[in-house]
This record gives sequence, C-alpha cells and structure tokens, in this order.
Amino acid sequence: MNYYRLVTALPPLPDGFGPLSVPLPEVVALILDEVDGDHAELVHALLWFIDTQNAEALLLKKAFFDPRGTCTQEQMETRQSLPSFLDEILRSEESLQPAQQVARLWNAYFAALTTVAEKHKNRFLSEFVELETGLRNAIAHLRAEAMSVDPDLAMVQGGEGASLYQSLVLRAAEAPDPESRERLLDRERVSLYQELEGIDPFSIDAILSYLSAALVLDAWRVTEATDPETMLEVFA
Repeated sequence: MNYYRLVTALPPLPDGFGPLSVPLPEVVALILDEVDGDHAELVHALLWFIDTQNAEALLLKKAFFDPRGTCTQEQMETRQSLPSFLDEILRSEESLQPAQQVARLWNAYFAALTTVAEKHKNRFLSEFVELETGLRNAIAHLRAEAMSVDPDLAMVQGGEGASLYQSLVLRAAEAPDPESRERLLDRERVSLYQELEGIDPFSIDAILSYLSAALVLDAWRVTEATDPETMLEVFA
C-alpha cells in the first residue's frame, strides 16, 4: 500500500537531533488513522517497546510510567488486557535476579516482535529486532566488564550483531556524562532506523522507520514521564 498522503502529513524529523515538533501521541494518532489491519498490528508491535520499558520499571519496583505505550498504568498494575508476552512475564512467579528478570522480559518482547514480523513478512521489523538485540548486547557486555560481573545475565537472545556496535558503544562510554552518552547512542539509533527504511519512501517500512525514530526523539521531550535514572543505568 502507498502511504503518500500519510507521509506528507507527518511532521518532519528534526534536523540534527531533538524532539519532534508535536508530541508522539499525536504522531501515532495520525498513523493509526491511515493504517489498519496487518499494518496497524505492526505499528502497535513497535509501541510495545514503551510497554516493555514500563513492565521493566514495574518488575524492578521503580516509580516510573511512560503513558505513550499501548497499555495504561492501571492495566500494568492489575495485569489486565496486556499483550500476551507481557501478561506471561508479569504473572510469572519464577524467582530470578533483577538482571535475569529484565533479560527475560526483553527476550519476550523481541520474540513477540519476531513473531509479528514473520506473520506479516515484514522486513523492517525483523531488521529492527536484529539491530536492537545487537546494540543491547554490546552495551550489556561493556557494562558487565566495568562491573566485573557475568555478561550472560543481561544478554538477550539473538543479538549476533553485537560486535557491529562495539565501537559505537565504546565511543559512548568515553562521553563526559550520562546524558551525552545517551544522546550519542540515540542519534546513531535514529540514523540506523532510517537506513532500514528501504527504497520506497511511502511504504509501511518507511512509516515504521519514521515511528521508530520518533519514539527515540520524543523520549527527549522534557515531561513528567521522563525517568531521571534511565540515563544513569546504561553504563555503570
């Protein structure tokens, strides 16, 4: 399907690096007004990224909730009407170390995304999973080295491309402060997502690429939902 009308209606991504000109919920509303069926499921699957971050905060008993996901805070706290992968994790009574809990949660998220990508034969979502698992494992490995702990505890399944992002993570580790590190990583994330867009600027892959970048950029909007600890936890 050609999404020319939608692409031309979306606010442009900012030059350089910074938040969008409009809040993410407005962007998502614009997208969901135009896409439906299989493509709407792909959009919601990307938004599970925020739901998974919220579930992580809940597991770790952190006072944080980002309202931009697909699930409300009440749904999270009561375990009602959640995506199946989150429902299973949050209802689990298995006793695990915090790092193992987090890794198990993100494994479930990436597995759910892979299932959706395969169901709809979507290239972007498949490559998004490869990128994010590789980058996450590269960060986990460096952090484990700094803390002298077992990196396997925080590794997610897949992520065979972790070595591709090693130099990026090392550059981020040399940044002068946590905010600079996060900005460097997120700037590169946006660039990598844009590379996954493909050759058709009006395809669903182009929409998903845009939304992925918007998720990253909008996180820098200063709101009450911002978690001040997040930037401090990427590197020990």
